[in-house]
Amino acid sequence: MNESTKITGREFRQALGTFATGVTVVTTTDSNGLPRGFTANSFTSVSLEPPLILVCLASDAATCPVFTDSGFFNVNVLAENQQDVASIFASPGDKRFDKVTWSIGENGRPILDDTISRFECQTSEVYEAGDHVILLGRVTDYNFSSRSPLVYCRGSYVEFGLLQRAMEAASSGRLTRISAIVDCGGSILLAKDEASKTLALPSAPHVGVAEEDESLIGKLAASGVEVETTFVCSVYEDTATKTNNIVYRGIATKVDKAAIHDYDLVALDDIPWDQLCDDPLRMLLTRYIEETEVDAFGVYVGDNVHGEVHKLRARS
Repeated sequence: MNESTKITGREFRQALGTFATGVTVVTTTDSNGLPRGFTANSFTSVSLEPPLILVCLASDAATCPVFTDSGFFNVNVLAENQQDVASIFASPGDKRFDKVTWSIGENGRPILDDTISRFECQTSEVYEAGDHVILLGRVTDYNFSSRSPLVYCRGSYVEFGLLQRAMEAASSGRLTRISAIVDCGGSILLAKDEASKTLALPSAPHVGVAEEDESLIGKLAASGVEVETTFVCSVYEDTATKTNNIVYRGIATKVDKAAIHDYDLVALDDIPWDQLCDDPLRMLLTRYIEETEVDAFGVYVGDNVHGEVHKLRARS
């Protein structure tokens, strides 16, 4: 990007969304002693000596004056099974604390139960920064555990444990096949097997980059398709071939229809089900269509016969 390129809010948000973060709920009390809180992934450490952290919140948020005036706040880092807590505090409403269990910390501000860590802070400085306010807090007390965190990336909450299982499958020593459902704006790419006359997902031994001919991204780039992988939507073992399969969701950013000779561009409502290569693909695409309609996705973990779908939740 050069200096003349205009930065748009939507694309800038998408670019920032590629950075995976933990998820926190920041809490305090208002002047009437009522608990207030919001979900934030804009949390970071600043200094070890003195112990400083910061969080950011929107200047136009209803809770902004509460947090800037309170003098104290707490940061509650959520565990991977606390997607519901993240969603509660990311949604509008004044009854959020009625839906969770909590207590009062040493600094007199709320702390949530069952989080993997929490940081109790005294407000050190408040800075105005564009359309946000930065709260710099001096940590006065904290605790932590060894459980897995909730992760936020590309607009969805992701269970860290599922990401670990995907990586373990890829490095297990068994044959691993990386595939992708490449979304081309209501259509997907299906690879053509001329010998068997069947269709399958684009696949390769690893994700790679456009310059690697044998990688998934490289093969697609050579066929005129530029794609961004977003999240893992399926991790399963083919019990017959003992192959680990990791399937990503991909978003096509450029499609040269004249160059995609090895693929068919197929509309989601016009998939030739009888030409698909196997039942796992049929089940995967059936689920993908259902999830696309409601914009709520999941990760299948298991084998080609039995498994479980772990839901991802889009942030409100």
